[in-house]
Amino acid sequence: MKKRTQLDTTTKKILLLLVIMAVFTILMAAVRPKFISASNMLNILKDIAVMGTLAMGMTFVLITGGIDLSAGYNVTLGMVVAGVVFMSTSNAWLSILAAVGMTLTIGIVNGLIITKMKITPFIATLATMSVAQGLIQYLGSGKLLKLDDPLFSFLGKSSFLKIPTPAIIMIFVLAAGGLILKNTRLGNYAYAIGCNEQHAKSAGIHIDRTLIIIYAMEGLCAGIASILLGCKVSLVSLNAGGSSTLMDTIAAVVLGGASTAGGQGNMVGTFLGVIFMGFITNTLTLLNVSAVAQDLFKGIVIVLAIVLNSATSRIRFRRKSVNAYAAE
Repeated sequence: MKKRTQLDTTTKKILLLLVIMAVFTILMAAVRPKFISASNMLNILKDIAVMGTLAMGMTFVLITGGIDLSAGYNVTLGMVVAGVVFMSTSNAWLSILAAVGMTLTIGIVNGLIITKMKITPFIATLATMSVAQGLIQYLGSGKLLKLDDPLFSFLGKSSFLKIPTPAIIMIFVLAAGGLILKNTRLGNYAYAIGCNEQHAKSAGIHIDRTLIIIYAMEGLCAGIASILLGCKVSLVSLNAGGSSTLMDTIAAVVLGGASTAGGQGNMVGTFLGVIFMGFITNTLTLLNVSAVAQDLFKGIVIVLAIVLNSATSRIRFRRKSVNAYAAE
C-alpha cells in the first residue's frame, strides 16, 4: 500500500511536469518558431542522450536515498580512457570495453565504500569524484586523444528513421531501467531501502548487495554515456562531462518525480525530466544566452525542483500524521 501511495505522488509530479512542458513549448513556439521544428527536436534528442543515459542509473541511486557526485566526472574519465586505449591500439571495441570497465569499477568502489565502510553516499562519491578528476588529468592532460573510427561515427553521428542513434541508445537504456525498476526484486528493494532502510533490513533485504549493484549500474550507465559523449565530437575533451553533466542529470531526475529523500521516482518521469532539461538548454541557446547565465538558470531550476520535492514530502508527512492520529 505504501508503494502505491508513493507512485501516485510521483504520477502527480509527472502530470505537473507535463503541464509545465506544454506551456513552455507554446511560449517558445511563439517567441522562436524554430523551437518546434522537426530538425530542432531531433537535435534536442541527440543532445540529451548523454544526460538521459546517465539519468537511468541516477534514478535508482536517488530512489535508494543516495547520491552519486562522481557520475559526471566518471563520464569524462570513461571518455579519456577510451581515447587513450584507442590511440594506443586503434581498436574501437577494446576502447569501449576499457571505458566501461573503468566507469563500472568506480561505481562498484562507490558501493563498497558506502556499504562496507559505512560512509555516507555524499562523502563517498565526493571522494571518488576527486579520484576521477585526478585520473582524468593524469591520463589525458597534454595529449591529443581522438575517437576516429567507423564504429564511433556510427554510435555518435548516424540515425535510424531520422532518429539519432545516441537517442535510440538512450531510450533503450531508460526502457531497460524501467523494466528492471518495475518488474524485478532489485527495483522493489530500491524503493524499500529509500522508504525505510531499517524496515527493509528487517524484512530480509540484503541492503549491502542491493546498493553495490545499484551503484555499479550507475557506473555502467556512465560508461555508456562516456562513449556517446566521445563519439559525438570524435575528439576527447577534458572539460566535457564533469559537474555540468552531473547537475543537469540530477535536475532531470528530480524534475521527473524522484525525491532526494528516497523512495520515489520512475523512468517515465526521468525521461520527461531529461527532455525538459533539453528544452531549457536548447531554448537558452536559441536565445543566445551565455554559458555562465545558462548554468545560473539551471541552478535555479535545480533549487526550485528540490524545494518542490521537500514541500511535497512535508505535506505527505503531515497528512500521514493526521490520518494516524484520526485512526487512534
